[in-house]
Amino acid sequence: MTKINQPSIDAMSRRLSLRHLRLIVAIAEEGNSVRAGNRINLSQPAVTKSLQEAEKLLEASLFERTNRGMMPTEYGAILLAHARVILSQVDKALIDLSNLKDGWVGQVSVGTLFAASANLLPHAISKLQSAHPRIRVKVYANSHDILLPLLIKGELDIVVGRLTQIRRQDNIIQEPLMDEIACAICAPNHPLAKLEAVTLKDLVREKWIFPDKDTTLRRQLDDAFRNEGLEPPGYFVESLSILNNLELILSAEYIGIVPWQTTRAQILYDRIRILPVPLKSTFTPIGITRRADIEPSPSVEKFIETLRAVAKVEPNQTLK
Repeated sequence: MTKINQPSIDAMSRRLSLRHLRLIVAIAEEGNSVRAGNRINLSQPAVTKSLQEAEKLLEASLFERTNRGMMPTEYGAILLAHARVILSQVDKALIDLSNLKDGWVGQVSVGTLFAASANLLPHAISKLQSAHPRIRVKVYANSHDILLPLLIKGELDIVVGRLTQIRRQDNIIQEPLMDEIACAICAPNHPLAKLEAVTLKDLVREKWIFPDKDTTLRRQLDDAFRNEGLEPPGYFVESLSILNNLELILSAEYIGIVPWQTTRAQILYDRIRILPVPLKSTFTPIGITRRADIEPSPSVEKFIETLRAVAKVEPNQTLK
């Protein structure tokens, strides 16, 4: 591969525009130059001209036509990954400027997993805005498989929740804040709630509410049963909705699985019972996941500092 010298890189950076980057992202996501042009309001001749400009400037073909549409080449895939981050950062800069005009001084976009959304995250948000009331916080709650791609693309500043093993370790930093273990819960009037000891064998035939099969918590729970020589329960509902889950637990005798911190949330407190069954395979650190190659804004840095401070005083669940 020919090495590009510094003067050439400088020339490219001056001539490669945001217009080129937006077009490259649009073509990759639409798989079609006509739809890409419609998406960013460019005529077909303008799309062709802009793509040719970018390819000539970079001295590389960025897309190839296949029976699945226009697909990025190896060069195109590399540029696409960076283009998404650059455009996301530009959009964030414009949002920060708009927020400043409206009286805000910054914004934090945080993705959250179930484990962090009950206590750590709301307490940190409250503490942050008490000290810095002009920082706006936007929270996106979803599973790790949804949040991580948003973080990689730069649409989220950080993700707060269970720290899971990430296949693509490049440019990702994970910072543990506290430890967590999951609990099996039921309604106070459930027959199992009166028992002083419960085993996984007692729970195999119960109705369960499980997290999605692709989540770490679900895999850990399945492992807990298999480690005891048992097949995981076959009667279950998959749900991440805390309101739906609570109603099923209270009215239909389902067993739920939640992080220990969640049992302390006001919506569950005194309304459920924690079953005395060990689930050591679910022990996992909770913390912050963020991109290593993006410098946190002052607002994001303040929020990270606040999360660290709150985690130090939050009750910490440990293995016994």
